[in-house]
Amino acid sequence: METNGNGELIIAAKNPAHVLPRVIEGLYSRGVAVLEARAVEATLDDVFIKLTGRRISEDEHGRVKEVLSTRRAIRRGS
Repeated sequence: METNGNGELIIAAKNPAHVLPRVIEGLYSRGVAVLEARAVEATLDDVFIKLTGRRISEDEHGRVKEVLSTRRAIRRGS
């Protein structure tokens, strides 16, 4: 859990759409007013920045997409 400096609370969860209602209920029960809530899936860039602290370059982005594609093919048995 972290804040972004704009009064927004950011919570990472494996299934955000499932977790969000419980988070809102917990905040309300503690007297916290929730003005807006969204469940957003992380992008490849979001994950890369979280892990490395920097943006992915175009060249790296292409290589990462290629690796992910290969992994999916292996899982499918291709």
